[in-house]
Amino acid sequence: MSNSSKTPRAYCRRDFCAISLRSGAGLLGVGLLSASSVQAAKPAKPAPTPKPYRPVRNWPEKGVPKVQTRGLGADTKGRLYVAGDSKHPIILIAPDGKYLGCWGKGVLQGPHGVRVHKDTVWVTDVSTHQAHQFTLKGKLLRSFGKKNQPGPAADQFNKPTDFAFGPDGAIYISDGYVNTRVVCLAPDGSVRKIWGRKGSGPGQFSLVHAIAIDRSGRVYVADRNNNRVQIFDLKGKFLTEWKQLGKPYGLHACADGSIFFCGVEPDSGKFSVKKLNAKGKLLAEFGSTGKGPGQFLMAHSIHACPDGAMIVADGKANRLQKFST
Repeated sequence: MSNSSKTPRAYCRRDFCAISLRSGAGLLGVGLLSASSVQAAKPAKPAPTPKPYRPVRNWPEKGVPKVQTRGLGADTKGRLYVAGDSKHPIILIAPDGKYLGCWGKGVLQGPHGVRVHKDTVWVTDVSTHQAHQFTLKGKLLRSFGKKNQPGPAADQFNKPTDFAFGPDGAIYISDGYVNTRVVCLAPDGSVRKIWGRKGSGPGQFSLVHAIAIDRSGRVYVADRNNNRVQIFDLKGKFLTEWKQLGKPYGLHACADGSIFFCGVEPDSGKFSVKKLNAKGKLLAEFGSTGKGPGQFLMAHSIHACPDGAMIVADGKANRLQKFST
């Protein structure tokens, strides 16, 4: 009978050296892989802290009428247009703070919101319940709403507060202290869409105080007495809301996609300015309540300059403040 089992191989010293070399190479490979994994797992460096905003001293220059300031906007040359009172309806200020004069007397009784769009000046009037379009020199071009006839009809306003403009030239008006709605007009002035009513649910308002549209076409509405900013698409569809910011007074949408908010914290009474990204994440904050530099008695409206500076209208301290980084 033949034995089919194989005789175990005898290993010589040379075999053991080869095995040791192969094992060592395998362990070395594992070591290299582990080191590579550790290196890849190192945390990324934190993003740099944004520079703080500081008030610009001696801005604006002396000579600017000291009246209650509300809305404000700027043209392509950086000249500022500020809503004042019936004697100084629209106050003009140069970028360096020099007073340039005023216009609108006899037309505007209670100017409130001011926006400059395609180098024409848009002003809401809470006294006559109208919205107007002017040239940069103050020539009246168009008026919307019935003068001194407030109401809820499609061709009426009741203390309208602010403007924003859609990518196709549509005109969005926040209306306002009484009507609690948003009115969207086509570029020719015809009514395209109206949404909103009194309440606290999605798409409902309690004092619509400001409005802004960002580069992606999202419509931000300052729902002041509900302590929130509601966000819609261009057709008025509710998207979301920001309730973490406090009571909103002013809004400004920047070309880089960021949003500036000025308002007050209901519990503490602190007025401040907040910079946010499109998701509502806080990027920067400055200001407090008071009469000193960098403080506000009522941060009412805000404008972001192309150079990064910020201008805030203080409606109770009767002054403007400019901030830069």
